[in-house]
Amino acid sequence: TGNSLSTHPCRGWPWKCFEYLPKAIQMSLLDMMATNKPPKWAPIGRMFAAFRGHKSSINALAYKWDPSAASSRHILFSGSGDETIRVWDVEENKCVQEMEKAHNGYVSSLLCVDDYLISGSFDRTICLWNVHRRSLIKSIKAHAHCVNSLFLHDSGVVLSGSWDGHIRVWDLRGKAGDKGYVQILKVPDAALCVVGKGNDVFCGLHDSSIVGLDLRTGGHRDTFMGHSSYVTALHLANVELFSASA
Repeated sequence: TGNSLSTHPCRGWPWKCFEYLPKAIQMSLLDMMATNKPPKWAPIGRMFAAFRGHKSSINALAYKWDPSAASSRHILFSGSGDETIRVWDVEENKCVQEMEKAHNGYVSSLLCVDDYLISGSFDRTICLWNVHRRSLIKSIKAHAHCVNSLFLHDSGVVLSGSWDGHIRVWDLRGKAGDKGYVQILKVPDAALCVVGKGNDVFCGLHDSSIVGLDLRTGGHRDTFMGHSSYVTALHLANVELFSASA
């Protein structure tokens, strides 16, 4: 296949795919192409580091490639049952910061979206952070019960699933006004995980089912049965939906 994407036998094909990759992954690939090998801090095929520092279970991770950083450009955020978010330098294998305490409950989910870090918690809030300064921008009372999951939709909105049986749709670009959300989708039980693409939204429920919803109308489309316990994770790949359960 040659030493760079430009020499691939399919020629234009890799770059066409490359354009659709997240910026962080694009830049990491370019880093590897420059040296024709993976970074020294990330050998292929084996664990290269273990990060320790939280006092309870680690429930969420989010990665940010930051080319403007003065030191490490490879930053990992972790959310924990100890109610904290920690920042890790992946190259140096160490914790560089514990972010200011903004949650009063289990940190259940994290997302990096452009210049923002978004965190969801069992304290019913979603917090919005400046990912470069690692400072709190605002805390939003998001749901009537625990926030279980966050998902970045391909349209740019963020979906949050909660024990209150609702999925809220958030517009972080400010078009939703003070309330922050633009839509609420009702599901039959606690929403443990949520994914979506285009007009399709899928939610894994505590009752062991998966429901399909229409993002435009909020209407129920399908119910999928197959698990015998609550649904813990969903992954949407093209036209295939993968699910995992407890």
